[in-house]
Amino acid sequence: MSNWETLEEFVKSLLKFDNPVRTPLSGGTKHEEDVVGTYTLSQCKFTSDKNISILDADMRRLILAASMMNRFPIFVSEYAEGKAVSIPSRSDTDPILREMLKLAVIKWGLNNLEDLKHTIKTPQILNKVDTEFRKLKKLFYELDSDIKTQVSRMENMLDQKHIDLTHYDLFEVVEAPEYGENNGSKQ
Repeated sequence: MSNWETLEEFVKSLLKFDNPVRTPLSGGTKHEEDVVGTYTLSQCKFTSDKNISILDADMRRLILAASMMNRFPIFVSEYAEGKAVSIPSRSDTDPILREMLKLAVIKWGLNNLEDLKHTIKTPQILNKVDTEFRKLKKLFYELDSDIKTQVSRMENMLDQKHIDLTHYDLFEVVEAPEYGENNGSKQ
């Protein structure tokens, strides 16, 4: 397996919740659809150099392809020193980026506090850890509330659509044929 194929497999494993597939157009073509999921479109770039730069043209093509396919754009690069995941910042992705970063900060902070649990030996350290935990907890509940609100709105809309599309008016007046009219029987 080549380096770019390994990178694409890495991206598939990162996005396994989105049912990603490697496309036949991936690897070395000018197509941006290297790994496509239900909601994501990932472009992968590999270099053996120590530094990597994302070309403006690559990012513009990714944004265009993601817009055309109605997918969330992700740019994943691998270079000699590691991997980087980049997401273009634009008006339709910025609110999502804020939520993603908030979630990352919450997880990072909780992991750090978890590491500190063995160092809590004084009331001052306990107060500091408790204060940091309360900040992270508040961020989490804000994010949780925002997502629950959006999920609830979507559930209500879908419930209403189900009712609209399957509801029959039992009291609707249907006119019966007049007596003596041809009602489908042969006369």
